[in-house]
Amino acid sequence: MGDTELLPVGRAEPQRGRRDEVLRSAGLLGTVPEERFDRIVRLAAKLIGVPMAMINVIGEQQWTRASHGIEAGVTPLGDSICRHAVDEGGRLEVADLRRDDRFVDNRFVVESPGVRFYAAETLAVAGETIGTLCVLDTQPRELDREQLEVLGELAAWAEAELNNKALNDLAHEAQQSGALTRAVLQSAGDGIVASDPDGSILMANQAAADMLGWSPGELVGRTLHEIAHHTRPDGTPYPVAECPSHRAIDEGRSMPPHDDQFWRRTGEPLPIEMTVTSLDQSDGERGGAVTVFRDVSERREVQRLKDEFVGVVSHELRTPLTSIVGSLKLLHAEVAAPLDERQRPLVDMALRNAQRLGALVDDILDMDRLDAGRMPLRTATVDAGDLARGVVEQLQGTAALEDAELVLDATGTGLLVQVDLARMTQAITNLVGNALKFSAGGRVRVLARREGPEVLVEVADTGIGIAPEDIPVLFERFRQVGGIDPGRRKGTGLGLAITKAIVDQSGGRIEVTSAVGEGSVFTVVLPAADEGTRPHARPKEERST
Repeated sequence: MGDTELLPVGRAEPQRGRRDEVLRSAGLLGTVPEERFDRIVRLAAKLIGVPMAMINVIGEQQWTRASHGIEAGVTPLGDSICRHAVDEGGRLEVADLRRDDRFVDNRFVVESPGVRFYAAETLAVAGETIGTLCVLDTQPRELDREQLEVLGELAAWAEAELNNKALNDLAHEAQQSGALTRAVLQSAGDGIVASDPDGSILMANQAAADMLGWSPGELVGRTLHEIAHHTRPDGTPYPVAECPSHRAIDEGRSMPPHDDQFWRRTGEPLPIEMTVTSLDQSDGERGGAVTVFRDVSERREVQRLKDEFVGVVSHELRTPLTSIVGSLKLLHAEVAAPLDERQRPLVDMALRNAQRLGALVDDILDMDRLDAGRMPLRTATVDAGDLARGVVEQLQGTAALEDAELVLDATGTGLLVQVDLARMTQAITNLVGNALKFSAGGRVRVLARREGPEVLVEVADTGIGIAPEDIPVLFERFRQVGGIDPGRRKGTGLGLAITKAIVDQSGGRIEVTSAVGEGSVFTVVLPAADEGTRPHARPKEERST
């Protein structure tokens, strides 16, 4: 046999456009690894006695479907040796590629792995020659008749697999799904680490590697505990048995979101929020785990600044403000001296604004305590009708100032609820006060009633109403909606946020319906309490926010 042997098998040379169409229709584009093809190239290398074997398909470029002993993936046609066999439509054997003008400058010949020998059988799908099963060596050689027969038999096997469209479609779907999964993992801003049942890292996305200061490849095979969770914030060792990722695996249960601390490669602390999901195996054996974590350094800094601000408000502003309000009240009451016509409006304005500033300070402190859980609710059994009645009585003076009618409808039984009386009074007072504010000259009705297992306290007004787009943001902090008159109706913007926090912590919810120009209805819905409990007495004084 000479340096080059080309044996046509009678197949017509396909047009490359047709070849691409066949590959696409058969689901053979791409380089997804499949054991059915890997098995063939391993056998080809072993039975023929060569170090390398491949299955390649040729379209607008070369896709390697399987390889043994050589790294390959997508190859430009200009570097492809197999395209010559496919274009000719028959077996191609080259004893020494360096002595063939077609391949003397080929990248795989002049660079690693330095291929010298090549032999290939072509593969057809739907009657079109689309690829090869080839064997390669780094030394010149020739195949004997028996080896050529083995190559032909294995090529027939590979061709049968390539024509199995059902398997091809499944492999193509798996490739697309895998590519999508990889894209999602790599684009995620959170660190994502998958571990096997022994805790060893199987996969880490780029975000995880960047936060920890490693490359994804350096993390694989090591444990997350060893890499980043080996030491507590105080410097003492962190036991492996207490590590959340190992606990999730050992105990077979997921760890909910919680704050923790990892360590970067540089030894710097990395404050994180992490969640660990246990992975169960179908046979009931212990599975691995997926750990998701995010850097919360900025959040902690914001929290520190917030705490510092609240501390300043509490200690540096509230005390002098109390003194200012007290002094202005004395001036307003003309205790020190009578006020003339020029002085009284100035004192009135100063007192109103000082009181408004005091309400804002109180609201900020209340919101902070609710957020931090430092305002525990002292629940007791309360009659919602009595609670509503107390609010209505307290705000009759405000209603008179707004020239609004404030009425109560709290008839009926079964209105007992388990709430903190002072805080729920504060919440209902906020709702009624807002209703009066936006219903000048109108009517506000407070209704307490039972509906199934729940007690409802409704505050309905005939005011200006709320636009539909404003309803979703009503309970956000410092939000003011509804065409507020800046001259006299401005509030702190925290009242509704505090109201919602109180109702939420009481196990209830707030529902809102409104129509612009017709009015609004705010409904506090609370679980009804046991009828056998005794209602708590209403406090004599409550602070309105």
